[in-house]
Amino acid sequence: MSSVFYHAGIEGVGAVLPKEKSSVEDFGFGRRTKKISALTGIVNVGIAPEDTITSDYAVYLAEHLFAEMELDPQEIDGIVFVSTTPDYISPPTSVLLQHRLGLSQSCAAFDINYACPGYVYGLMQSFMMVETRVCRKVLLIAGDVATHYISTQDKAMSLVTGDAVTVSVIGRREKEALTVFEKYTDGGGYQHLFVPAGGFRTPKRHGVTDVPREDEDGNIRTDEHLYMNGMEIMRFAVEQVPIIVDQLLHTRQWAKGDVGGYYFHQANEFIVNNIARRMNLSLEKIPIFVRDVGNTGVASIPLTLCAYNADKSGKELARSILCAFGAGLVCIGAAIDLSHTHFSKIIEM
Repeated sequence: MSSVFYHAGIEGVGAVLPKEKSSVEDFGFGRRTKKISALTGIVNVGIAPEDTITSDYAVYLAEHLFAEMELDPQEIDGIVFVSTTPDYISPPTSVLLQHRLGLSQSCAAFDINYACPGYVYGLMQSFMMVETRVCRKVLLIAGDVATHYISTQDKAMSLVTGDAVTVSVIGRREKEALTVFEKYTDGGGYQHLFVPAGGFRTPKRHGVTDVPREDEDGNIRTDEHLYMNGMEIMRFAVEQVPIIVDQLLHTRQWAKGDVGGYYFHQANEFIVNNIARRMNLSLEKIPIFVRDVGNTGVASIPLTLCAYNADKSGKELARSILCAFGAGLVCIGAAIDLSHTHFSKIIEM
């Protein structure tokens, strides 16, 4: 069933990347590196310092965006933090960020544990809060320092994963601006992209979950590292993204050519191109932003939006499609008007 909103919109989006970049060749996997780089389109990845976490980037970026948009933090009465790298198991990081950013103490605060599909899910949650007048303005923070839980000896992950954090401001629009969300969830595929140990199902145990093991492809990781079955994720994406996008187009009664831009989760260039071919879409309408940042997970769609639209506005943004896929397995998309959204230039910290 479609989720439809009439009076919520994205007022502004900002993104921050780590200053430190690592060439995929620095990981020392030899010939395999060049092959993977050519396939994925990823040459460099951003890596956050060990002592810098998602919330640190979020504070730096939010303060920058507030100043740029001339926005008083006290105007914000809702915050949604979407990440798999929180400060603590408890309390929620959104609560800590309310204090650090000086937001209203009447602020509604939520954490959402999502990786790649999380930005669009966070948007839907934020739109619900604004549409129902629970909040006037919601701060949506979506980002991860995922490299902190990836084995540097895992070719499948370390050569493609980069860190990034994004901030979006969602507010109410009195003039009707229709936004539609479509979603698909199959929890039966959870094991294709997950961290096996560290939760209460399988707690961390020294000498058990932290023991490195080598798989049949030569990747070395522990159960405390992120695992991905790349072929299954690609199969899921190529099958489900076209279905979700077709549902969005049908609900909005848009033709494929009417859409100004298709912003897909930037898993890698190969997957995005395969989705485009499957849907017979023009590559000119599908931005790809992975070469020097890698797969930035939950941050990838807003990061790409900033990369391609900073300081721009235009009719082509009035009909935009966002679609993300990944851990769950989950696929979620939105048909949205971004013609009145401010996109900030990407900054580094």
